[in-house]
Amino acid sequence: MKYIVSTITVFLIPVILNLLTFVASRSTTESIYYFVMKPTKAILIIGWPCAIFFMICIIGSSLGGQFKGLTAGVFTVMFIIGVILILSPVKGFYDTTVDGDLMTSSRLWVIKKTVNISEIDYCVRTRGSIDVYIQGQNKKACAIDSMSTNLRNFYDRMEKEGIEIV
Repeated sequence: MKYIVSTITVFLIPVILNLLTFVASRSTTESIYYFVMKPTKAILIIGWPCAIFFMICIIGSSLGGQFKGLTAGVFTVMFIIGVILILSPVKGFYDTTVDGDLMTSSRLWVIKKTVNISEIDYCVRTRGSIDVYIQGQNKKACAIDSMSTNLRNFYDRMEKEGIEIV
């Protein structure tokens, strides 16, 4: 029984965080000098089924039921995928902020990388993201999800600065 209570508690925290960020955040802005690009709320549609599947499996196995062919590894993978997808719209988890001439990319609330827009050499559009490269370096400075909010503002800013997106 304690597993059921702790599992439900673990999944209620992201629900509350998502509701708080949904109410507190603005989805779009018209300015090309200050905007925040982050994953859309639609990604939650993928995260919640993974999390619910994990919770059903844990509850079923703790009540004595057996799921043939499913192992603890599958449970763990579904849990990790679900939590990552649920937390992705939360501020600071996977954001790119453009503030004037500075572009700050933050990942997992801790990893932050700041780049001057004037230092950007070019951008490469890949299958699921846009990779930003700095002048004089052959490695990417950051990656922007191609389904992010305010992506049109990023395109307009790169066009205004004369930076090509290949």
